[in-house]
Amino acid sequence: MKRNFSTDHNIKDKTISKIIEGATCQQLNPETNLNQKDIKHGDRLPAQSTAKDKLLIDQLSKTTVYIPDLFFDVPDSELEKTIKSRLQTTNCINALSVRCDSTIGVGIIQLSNEDDKTRLITHIQRIDLSTDSKIQISFVDEIEFISYIVFQNQNDLPTSETISDRWSELLKSHRRPVFEVLSVGFPHIFKITSYSIDELKSAILHDIISIKHQVGHIHAQRNCSFLENLPSDLISKGPDYLFACIVTQSEMPKQARLDHHTCKKKADELFAKMSNPSAELKKLRSFFYIQFNKETSTVIILASNSQRKWLDMECVSVGDSFVFKQSSIAFRLIIGPVPADLNLETISKQRIFQKSIKTGTAQFVGENLIVELTDKKVYEQCLTTEVLQVKHKGNRLTLSLQSYRALDNLDGSEFTVENWYGTHMLEYIDRKVDIGQFDPKNAIFRLKWNAKIWLKELEKSEKLEDSREKRHRDGVRRMLRVTVMGNTLGILREQKYESTDQERTQVKLESLSPLITVIYKHESKLDYSSEKPFPLQTPYKLTQVRVVNEDCLIVYDKLASDRKRPVLLNMANAFTPGGGYRKGDNAQEENIFRRSNYCVSLDPDLDPQLQKTYGSKVYYCDDHGERKEMRKDQSMYPMDEYGAIFTTGILVFRDTEKEKGYCLLSKPIHNVSAIALAAYRDPDVTKENCLTRKFAVRTRKKIENLFSIALVNGYDTLVLSALGCGAFKNPPKHIALIFKSVILQFAGFFKEIVFSIIDDHNTGNHLNPNGNFAPFQDVLDNLIVSPPSTQVKGMTIGPYLISEMKRSGKILVSEILINTIPPCDYATSCNRQNDQQHLRDFSHPPKCPFGSECTETKDDVHLSCFIHPQHCREGGQCVKEDERHLSDFDHPNFCSDEGNCTNMTLSHLNQYRHVPLCQHGLDCDELLRKSAAHIQKLRHCRKACRFGGNCINFHDLKHIRAETHPFKDPCPLTPYACVSYVRYLQREEKSDQDEFKDIENHCLRYAHVCPWGRQCNDSSEKHLEVSIHIAREMCPNSKNCTEMMNDEHLNAFTHPGIRDIR
Repeated sequence: MKRNFSTDHNIKDKTISKIIEGATCQQLNPETNLNQKDIKHGDRLPAQSTAKDKLLIDQLSKTTVYIPDLFFDVPDSELEKTIKSRLQTTNCINALSVRCDSTIGVGIIQLSNEDDKTRLITHIQRIDLSTDSKIQISFVDEIEFISYIVFQNQNDLPTSETISDRWSELLKSHRRPVFEVLSVGFPHIFKITSYSIDELKSAILHDIISIKHQVGHIHAQRNCSFLENLPSDLISKGPDYLFACIVTQSEMPKQARLDHHTCKKKADELFAKMSNPSAELKKLRSFFYIQFNKETSTVIILASNSQRKWLDMECVSVGDSFVFKQSSIAFRLIIGPVPADLNLETISKQRIFQKSIKTGTAQFVGENLIVELTDKKVYEQCLTTEVLQVKHKGNRLTLSLQSYRALDNLDGSEFTVENWYGTHMLEYIDRKVDIGQFDPKNAIFRLKWNAKIWLKELEKSEKLEDSREKRHRDGVRRMLRVTVMGNTLGILREQKYESTDQERTQVKLESLSPLITVIYKHESKLDYSSEKPFPLQTPYKLTQVRVVNEDCLIVYDKLASDRKRPVLLNMANAFTPGGGYRKGDNAQEENIFRRSNYCVSLDPDLDPQLQKTYGSKVYYCDDHGERKEMRKDQSMYPMDEYGAIFTTGILVFRDTEKEKGYCLLSKPIHNVSAIALAAYRDPDVTKENCLTRKFAVRTRKKIENLFSIALVNGYDTLVLSALGCGAFKNPPKHIALIFKSVILQFAGFFKEIVFSIIDDHNTGNHLNPNGNFAPFQDVLDNLIVSPPSTQVKGMTIGPYLISEMKRSGKILVSEILINTIPPCDYATSCNRQNDQQHLRDFSHPPKCPFGSECTETKDDVHLSCFIHPQHCREGGQCVKEDERHLSDFDHPNFCSDEGNCTNMTLSHLNQYRHVPLCQHGLDCDELLRKSAAHIQKLRHCRKACRFGGNCINFHDLKHIRAETHPFKDPCPLTPYACVSYVRYLQREEKSDQDEFKDIENHCLRYAHVCPWGRQCNDSSEKHLEVSIHIAREMCPNSKNCTEMMNDEHLNAFTHPGIRDIR
């Protein structure tokens, strides 16, 4: 196994200690005086060495192992002990010796046998030197050293053979190195592959090499990388500025390197110091050789291998874009001008190309053809030849052959396989690139959209099946979506596009309203506590719910066209704006970002200029319910647990993905509103595929806030979806039932609620084997809900929690905050609802808005979302005031007439609660003075006699005036002396009619004692109004009574079938 290895060009020379212990060295012929440095890999033995010495050295080389890339801030002696110990303890390999030289980054291990060497190189390959795996070493059989010579003058350059001869002469090479020109773009830089440690050290000491008046600097053991398509301002600033970018960003965390502003600021600060650099800065600068090729907009960087952080970086931020490192420059040619009717196959079959044109890379830009070659020698030969002659229409046509330069004429071209999908796009497949890392001049922002071609590329990717192809497919899909986002950004910057329908309409992208963003945090207040009329009225008599298998933006557009005011749920990522939209991930939020200017609202750092273009303003809702403009030191993300972000003024101009290939709309959808709300990712789930109680309670709080924010911002229709039921793995049926409980609470506050659900690649797992659409359809489709008919304290109607039922006929509702106090995880199962401290620390579910009329009592989710208290048996006449009783039982509302109520009927007293009766009754002095405050607090009317129609005090005039009875004023002669009542009961209708009418009028005007007493079975209202029913005691002997002839006994007790008054 060979391993390329690189080190500094100016590190001090330090001789590697002998790899063979003294005793072993003595086995050599002492006359030869053979040192270890004379037997390095690749060196020839001294001429005076004997055959025995050669045999021994050959044996030693068979058990020698090399350690490359030995760059650690650890002393050599400590490294040697650690390596030897690790080999022994972890792999049972006993090394005779271990020698390390960190100055050139090489370690040499002498083993005792060839089997250990084979095991170490072939099977073990690498080991950890630290418990955290931060220090690893690998093992190889041979080492190749890569160095570079950079000549000052690019004219009259020596050949590789000439350089090789001079190198061998100067450095006494025992094995001739390999020399080659690094790149056509940099012909004065030669790559050297050597094999001797001593030769490497000698090259470091010499530093320069002179050949026929040409001076070349030796950059021993450097890592080579290229940057292509450089921004013009970087080229003008020169290599020192790029060095400043590289060095500052190599010291920054990976996440921080994504911030262009911070990267630029740090680079500018270091660049300013380059005019008068310190000794330390000079040394650091010497680790990097940087040179630009302005014609091709490329740069070469030869960096010391000690700069590990730079070597591990994939790209560097320059200005407002990212430039990616390349290990080599693609061999691209520009052939032209090519006639439109010239067959491409005719060109590709030309002998000069030797079948090296890479398949799928040919693309036309204007009259020129750009191709990529796979063979470097063929490429160089084409550049040397400069022209190509082909037969065309019987004539010889001469075409020029030039090296590829950055594309300058892309603005009129569409995305095609030739110029993007099959060429440049493939370069990014394995990198998981971020759209923000592309140079603003990149083709991804400049090419025009062709939906049909994009759809074909998506369909091609779906046909890849085996495991390796699937990984490639995922990379292709990501880049296809990154391409859409790049085109979207290009359109947003240009503020215009050409629709992809047959008419190819030119559309000017103008917002009809500014892009307004409002951040809702836990402390945000939506409304103040206030008194509201009772009962609380809702805007609509009912709310209708539908579940449709349709794209959410299409649903939104239909509702808006129907003159509704919809707001869209964006199932957002709580930590990253747009989720993975920058890298081509595919969920609802990412899809919306690719089809609109939503990114300008939630991800303003992507392109700050777009905020000005679309009048974007970002506010936050404070604890007074006011919108305050967000300061620079504030950030939108991460979102608060129960928070959300409201945006209005979104401009949608692309169609769907799979059906329409993100085609551009002829008429954009203006002023779209959305609320970004995040579900929980991978919440705990029970065996029954339900959220655990904690996550169910908290998810409901999120959804309740969603509805409240929509309501206070004036929307009448909601476009919702299966929140968190895709990649975030929330169970769909349970989420649908939670939505249902919130919909019941907000019944009548929205005209319509539409769930837009499309099953995608995130469905079909154990949580949603039947997808998300079916469970939501079963629970919610065609649901129609009406506002509750009763409203009591502790009930939440919409966003309004009724905290007090005012005796004035109004209700007091609590203030609406995004999160006053956290919800209790035990919800309705909490057994501490009488603990006042617990109630101050945690919120609990409200009473069910439908009270005794609730039809959802068999739904466990509903029961966990609402408290269902029992009805107090005393009804409106209950006088208990303790909190425990009031929370455990439902009571009627207070009568709206307050102290003015004089209705003392039993039905009315049971239906409503009332203010207390004044102890002075109608004789109250305050009543006479008409004191409003007193009258409001106390009622002044006769109270109902507790004996009702069975009152025996009917002849007590004071009692009759003080208390009400269900019967009319009693006849003063009842029960025994009223002859008219006797005659009335006997129905003497044969008597004079006028006389009987007088008798009847008397009996209807006054109440009389009913002769049947407790045995009366006439329950008619007419009878009860004119009858007093005195309940005598029943005779203890009942039917077996022997005192039936005793009048005193009959007048004292009731007997079955016998009137009390005869």
